[in-house]
Amino acid sequence: MAISTYIPGAPFIRSYDVSPTTQGANNGSILNVTITGGTAPYTVVWNGGTPAGSYTTTGLTLTNLASASYSGTVTDTQLSASTTVIIVPATPVVAFTASTTISACTNNINKFCQITVSAFTHTQWPFYYNLYKDGDLFDTYVGRESGDEFYVFDDLPQGFYTLSAYDGNMVKYRSTPIEGVGGCVGGEIATSYTGFSGEYIFKNYDFYQPFSKGFIQFISGRGPGAITGGTVNFPTGLLKNGTIDVDNPYAWFYTGDTGNRKTDSTFNWYMGVSAATTQEGVDIGPTALVSTTGSDNTESGKFYWNPLINKFVGYDCLDDTNFGWVTFNPSTHNARNNPVSSHYYTASTFSAHHLDSATLYPTVTGLTTSSTGTSVMSSAFINATRNRLTSQINNIYPVGMVSTCEYTNYVHEMTLNSTNGDDDTIGVILAAMRDNDGVFGPRGASSELALFFRASSATGAVQVRYNNISNTAYGFTGNTNPISDCSQDSKCTTQPDGILSTTILSNDITKSPFSVANYNLQGSVRIRVERHGVLGENFKIQMTDQFGIAGIPLGSTVGYNPAFEINFSLLDKSTWSGNTASAESYSNSQELQKFLGAQRVGYYESSQDDSNWYHITFTGTQTTVTSELEEVGPNTSQTFDLYSSDTVGLEMTDTVGVDYSKSFGDAEVGKSEVPRIQPTIKVEMQTTEFPEVKMTGATKIADITEDYTVLTDYIMTGLTSCMSFNFEWTTNTVDMINGNMYAKYDIYPFLATENEFSTNPIITRIFDRPTKVTDSYVGRKIIGKKISVSDCVDTSPLNLGGNYQFLIKPSFIYTDKLENIETTSCATYQPFTAMTHQTWYDSLDLNDSPANEYGIYNKETDFYFIAPTTPPEANVATSNFIYSESTGNIRLYNQQMEVVSGTTSGTTSTPILTSGMTYTFVLDYTTAGSIQITLNGLTLFQASDSTWSDGDFYFDGRGVVTFPPDTLEQYDIMNIYYIPGSNAQSYYIENYTIPSPIPTVTTATDGTANSFYTNSYYYFYQTKLNPRGSIGMALNGTPLLDGTDFVRVSGRTVQFLTLTEPGGIQVNDILTLFYVTDITLRGVANRQVPQVSAEYNSNPIFNEKLILDVIDVSGNTVHQDTRLLSKNTFGIQTVLLNAKVPKPGNYEYEITSVRDYKLLNGKTLTKMNKTSRHPFEMPASVFYDASGAFIENNNTTSPSQYT
Repeated sequence: MAISTYIPGAPFIRSYDVSPTTQGANNGSILNVTITGGTAPYTVVWNGGTPAGSYTTTGLTLTNLASASYSGTVTDTQLSASTTVIIVPATPVVAFTASTTISACTNNINKFCQITVSAFTHTQWPFYYNLYKDGDLFDTYVGRESGDEFYVFDDLPQGFYTLSAYDGNMVKYRSTPIEGVGGCVGGEIATSYTGFSGEYIFKNYDFYQPFSKGFIQFISGRGPGAITGGTVNFPTGLLKNGTIDVDNPYAWFYTGDTGNRKTDSTFNWYMGVSAATTQEGVDIGPTALVSTTGSDNTESGKFYWNPLINKFVGYDCLDDTNFGWVTFNPSTHNARNNPVSSHYYTASTFSAHHLDSATLYPTVTGLTTSSTGTSVMSSAFINATRNRLTSQINNIYPVGMVSTCEYTNYVHEMTLNSTNGDDDTIGVILAAMRDNDGVFGPRGASSELALFFRASSATGAVQVRYNNISNTAYGFTGNTNPISDCSQDSKCTTQPDGILSTTILSNDITKSPFSVANYNLQGSVRIRVERHGVLGENFKIQMTDQFGIAGIPLGSTVGYNPAFEINFSLLDKSTWSGNTASAESYSNSQELQKFLGAQRVGYYESSQDDSNWYHITFTGTQTTVTSELEEVGPNTSQTFDLYSSDTVGLEMTDTVGVDYSKSFGDAEVGKSEVPRIQPTIKVEMQTTEFPEVKMTGATKIADITEDYTVLTDYIMTGLTSCMSFNFEWTTNTVDMINGNMYAKYDIYPFLATENEFSTNPIITRIFDRPTKVTDSYVGRKIIGKKISVSDCVDTSPLNLGGNYQFLIKPSFIYTDKLENIETTSCATYQPFTAMTHQTWYDSLDLNDSPANEYGIYNKETDFYFIAPTTPPEANVATSNFIYSESTGNIRLYNQQMEVVSGTTSGTTSTPILTSGMTYTFVLDYTTAGSIQITLNGLTLFQASDSTWSDGDFYFDGRGVVTFPPDTLEQYDIMNIYYIPGSNAQSYYIENYTIPSPIPTVTTATDGTANSFYTNSYYYFYQTKLNPRGSIGMALNGTPLLDGTDFVRVSGRTVQFLTLTEPGGIQVNDILTLFYVTDITLRGVANRQVPQVSAEYNSNPIFNEKLILDVIDVSGNTVHQDTRLLSKNTFGIQTVLLNAKVPKPGNYEYEITSVRDYKLLNGKTLTKMNKTSRHPFEMPASVFYDASGAFIENNNTTSPSQYT
């Protein structure tokens, strides 16, 4: 339940789900919280949890909650706020006592064990015992009554057992918005009505008139009753799941041959199929039937099937004089928002009137909940505006009106009476719901909980019933078939017992304010209904004595009479008890949980016209809370080790001894035959049940592609990659727990050329005895013990041979237990003393099987994952861009400085370090590019502004560098790297960690496959990109000098001079290089459509392509050129790609290599790899040239290829 402080226009919590916590624990939750109203975005703050209010959090997901109230305050951008208080309820703690009462199976597999439950403390009926053997359900028991708790599980073979006891069902609740329904709005809004008018109810409430009976009654003179001359009852055929058994001849709605009908075969009651109407509740039939002049009609009971509404429509009596067509089992909304069987009732039953007589309509004001009250006021509300809701026809079927808004907790008071000379039924609807989603039964079915008075019965004078308003098929159902034998021979004059019931409780005349007499001879009664509890599970009903006519005279003191009080709980079947009748034994204690949470309220009567409800007051909280049953309720479990680890899973027949009387065969005396030998026979067998395997990190081939596991989704760091697999073994884990079985798995590659998986695994993993053993659940049911293991597999073997699809085949190795057992003289099957297992078996099966796919893949037990490699990056080379290496603009300059402090005797160009002052110096040359500074060998970071908030130094973009005060010290050594000049060129920074071991090659040219290597004397390094101009280098932060410490010997190869083998450079040393490359240097196009030459190392088994994108300064792609690669070519392919531009200016290009991986399900997985972006300039002189001077003579590419 939730209570809101609702402010119009403010944001509020619109919906949420609540799961209760176990009493004394912290496992409740508030989930799926949504917010509406106000101005987003919102902030929400939750408080509560304990009386001290120690729980505070933000967000929309609250878990690990204790039972308490939690207030959520929602605030929007306009600082408008509202608060909602949500209660997390607690489920009671359950406990049971169970023990092993026979343990013979533990040391003799031919014997059996026994488990006895002697006690179970619980609150709901029915309750359940589930007995699991090695994780599989072995036996179950349902207790329906108090005293059923004691139970014995017999004939249990050896095994590991888990016994779980469940207290009914768990209830969680949900708040959902209901905008647009009868004017109700979402959220929780406190509503109080005083002097609630009958006119308001009549105009705004929905009509409630279901017709879903389990039995249909025909009184004398109507239908079959006219034939038999007395009242008869027949089952309708409507089952609790909403279906009608039309093939059962004992059902009234039987549609077979009339000659086979068992109810009444005098007439053709079934009239066939007719699309007579398109709406439920409309009085239209396929043909005119006999008109009536009274309450008798021999054609009452005829029916037809309407395919437009998918309902049976029957002809029946509506009131004292009228007959009409009535829809059976209505389930769709009508104009007043609730299913009804006949619009005749909705148009005629209720009306609103003035209170025009103080004598007929007296009331009580100011009445308290105690047994005393105030005087009856004879003049109150007289002639108030239509303050009386009145029924005005003597209808055959019960009819009610229910509110459009729904409430969880409320106090509902009214005065009721009837001025008609009849003694039938007047009632109050305590809770009503329509199962729109089919959660509790058929979709669209109506249900109600009602209080009613019956002045014709001394034993059933006041009752609380469930689905009694012509809705009995959806009441409590017994164990017998609801379609009982009420044939025309049996003549069921009443509904048979033990089949259907609607009784919650029934009290006699001593607990009712009305007597056994017609209502017009009796007075009025004041009723008070209080619904309370977290989910509104508790009801308290109070009644006064009669007052007014034939009752306490006007002006006297009246109070609620405690003798009449009724209290019951939806969650406690023991409270469903009256002094004359209680809920039937077969009544399900969970069935009323559908009325938890938000429900409608209302009024109804049956065959009692001139019934009146007036002087109504109502105070409640409108909510949108609905309840939802979880599979099982509070539970507790206990395990039983009824086995020996050496014999579990073994079977042996009883020994058959030698019958020496058969030694001479079947011969008679004097007629000998060949003797027959009969040795001792014994059969031994080991049955090994393998655990069920579940895993994450792989899927099934049949799963949707989006759920496939792809290797790149997992950990890939450093020189190796690791793929995480999580395994669970959930059943038959006894041998694993005891070390008689080990789990393992193998990984097999898919061979595309063979269209099947290889039978040679590339990875095999075996788990030794597991350490993580926990309870195994199915939903909230504990079924035994499970074993969990996480394994991280080196993926480097996966990429061998170009394979990218893989099979995981779990299996087990297990012991041969038969070699270690013996049979004693007492025929007891037990292990040898001090023996160990010698023989192990492997469950791995790679044989052909009809269940297998792609060779060895078993879709039931095996798993599948993908490990595609990223395609190689294209190597870019071109002669269509000019890079002016001969100019000084691309020379990387290294400026060195030593920090000094103090004063000088004269002028100096060296900056002085002064305490508390900014340290500033000027570069030797101006530069418009980036700079890099190392301080005492450590690389510093450039700040984005002069506050140094995100860096160590600030560079103004031309030549001035500043450091914040007191960050440098005297004698600090700085190295500054930059490109002198006015062009905004930068450099590439490359970091490399020396590997272990350092590769040794014969010559420098042999080392191109290695980034760093030695020829046994000199060290060499291959740069990642092609440097243009000089190279700056540092080793562990210490600058090295170009030409002294190293030299560039070829395009990308650097040779170290002063640092030689051995020991000049150590493993894990860090090299840092600074150099200009095509990526950081802008080239100038020398043709109108420059061509980029891309080298790509292709793989013939894949579909591959290269895509060149040209990007402008705004980041937009202005041109794209795609080239498909030859699939049958292995190795280097060279492709020319066109870098066409729309106008002169500055651009970048990048090349994407694309590889398609075809999967077993026919889908395609695409992997891509992009080069760095290469900047270039298209001069206007080249772009607009028409002379051809800037166009190469060998350019034969047609213009259409550039588009």
